[in-house]
Amino acid sequence: MPPGLTLHYTAHAGFEGRRSEWVFHSLFLLPKKRFEASNLMSQAELSEKVRQECAAIAEDTGCELLESQFIGGVLRLVIDRPQGVTLEDGQMVSRQVSALLDVEDFGPGRYVLEVSSPGLDRKFYSEQDYEKFNGSSVRVTWKDPEMTHKKTVVGLLSEYSPELHEIVLVASQGLDTYRINLKNILLARLEPEI
Repeated sequence: MPPGLTLHYTAHAGFEGRRSEWVFHSLFLLPKKRFEASNLMSQAELSEKVRQECAAIAEDTGCELLESQFIGGVLRLVIDRPQGVTLEDGQMVSRQVSALLDVEDFGPGRYVLEVSSPGLDRKFYSEQDYEKFNGSSVRVTWKDPEMTHKKTVVGLLSEYSPELHEIVLVASQGLDTYRINLKNILLARLEPEI
């Protein structure tokens, strides 16, 4: 599948049975399930068991589960693999997680299951991402400990030091160099080069 193009999947469940439809979408592979009850689980209620089982499903398909969150009735799973996520990867994870959620009786209310790739401007999910994408163009937002404001800079991730837990960022504009401790980073993501 071309980068940046994923699939939007909707599966409706109810008393009449299931029906599915596939639609191309630019952001997510979204299996959507509808149930009749009213209460929704919160982010804190997504059990560690469900997280671990979703990670195991992703791993069984050759993918890595980068993120899982349940907010506002939407369970979002972000998966990746070294050669990139394919449509088939998303479909397989989606179907298997959907079956898991049915068995686990996940949530008494309606929810939407979204399975997606991290995208071209993927955010960094772990320290390993700084090593993996060393030498890449990135956008980093951090809180400067000496000042009260945040700073965002687009530049080259020129160095990652796992011992010091810091990166060196060379700004694209102005060629300033920043040494940033990872604990001060609020958000880091790849900056797509178009």
